[in-house]
Amino acid sequence: MALVDNDLIRGWIKSLDIRFALSACPQLCNVGVIRHDADPAAGAVFAEALAAASLTAVLLDPGEKFSIRWNYDGSVGGMLAEVNADASVRGLVRNPHVLADTDADFDRILGTAGTTVAVTRSENGKIRNSGETKCAFLDPASALAYFFSTSDQVETEIAVALDWAPDPTEPVKNAGALMLQAMPDCDLVKFEALRSRIESEEVHYWLKRNDLTPEERIRRIFDALLDPVPVPELSIHPMPAPEFRCSCSRERMKQALQVLEREDLEKLFTERPQATVTCQFCNTPYSFSRGEVLQ
Repeated sequence: MALVDNDLIRGWIKSLDIRFALSACPQLCNVGVIRHDADPAAGAVFAEALAAASLTAVLLDPGEKFSIRWNYDGSVGGMLAEVNADASVRGLVRNPHVLADTDADFDRILGTAGTTVAVTRSENGKIRNSGETKCAFLDPASALAYFFSTSDQVETEIAVALDWAPDPTEPVKNAGALMLQAMPDCDLVKFEALRSRIESEEVHYWLKRNDLTPEERIRRIFDALLDPVPVPELSIHPMPAPEFRCSCSRERMKQALQVLEREDLEKLFTERPQATVTCQFCNTPYSFSRGEVLQ
């Protein structure tokens, strides 16, 4: 596999009955942070949420989508990520400018009441299932892992590692994420041993080594997780690379305007020559004339 900046693989360790997903997603995180003009504090939380969400693409069948919400009682408010089976992701952060309201203290940014995580799985626009859970974890990755562990009854652990750069055009230098899930015959004692090591410096180091192929990276990661036990045979399957891609369009935004009552639209165009609608996910503005909307 060629070296790339963004990639996603899924796999299975048959001898341990553990499945995994590994994502390298600096492009996804950079576009999300820049499109929402997120300050460093909000950007750090939002980028982690996007990276963790990208892993869930491996759990979807074609035509399916996850909508993942994180809600906090802190100044950031909450985040939303929508993930498709092709690993296209779009998202938003409710308050991208938390430093305007408070300092970088995470107790103020995320609050102290824990995280409420709500996940909806849909297929071609129809909801298949949904659930919501509250946990003490504040970081988006651990909170999402907790959701799958409790609501889906699949023991899950997620780690995200980010490197930042003082560059407003590319603030996220490296971004890597790993998900481990215990399958029905997994030895949970061994799984807990892996879980206890997933946040180690060595694992985070290899998560951010985007100069390696995904296969090389995952083997180095399991070297660190299983040491001194040799890494068993891995089944590895490449997936589409994670990408921030919005599904908005001019036609969809016009339809959103046309939902308004005609009287309200007449008033709107009396006050201004054009109406502008901005996509909440990618901040793309769409402007329409009176004739385009009031046909």
